[in-house]
Amino acid sequence: MVDKELSYDPNPIKAAQAVAAIFTNSRAEVVGHRLYPVGALISYTVKLDGFAGSQATLKWSLWSMTSRQPLPRSWWRDVIAAQIRPSVPDESISGKFWVPMPPRRGDYVVQVVLTNSEGIANATSDSAPPLQ
Repeated sequence: MVDKELSYDPNPIKAAQAVAAIFTNSRAEVVGHRLYPVGALISYTVKLDGFAGSQATLKWSLWSMTSRQPLPRSWWRDVIAAQIRPSVPDESISGKFWVPMPPRRGDYVVQVVLTNSEGIANATSDSAPPLQ
């Protein structure tokens, strides 16, 4: 989403405002008189069997463990973490992505979904332990 906003408008001020709006209502912390968004770095490894030449998309959503539902803001739902096009039949790919935390403390889980080129989910996994 941030990449999209940065490339959408050539005006750097408008692009910066759009990026700042993405993190509105996310948790933040003051460090050295500057405000920084608080989040979690999520590491993943995906083993792709039979995807050679096809595209797979890895998306994440932040869920409340209390309500067992995804959070309402668009920057917490169906965010593309990676688009993968393996060249061999069986391939493992690792990576990391950052998730902004909601302003309220609580128990949250990051749900990761791997879809094929038709958008059909091939695998779903939840982060562990819960984020707070």
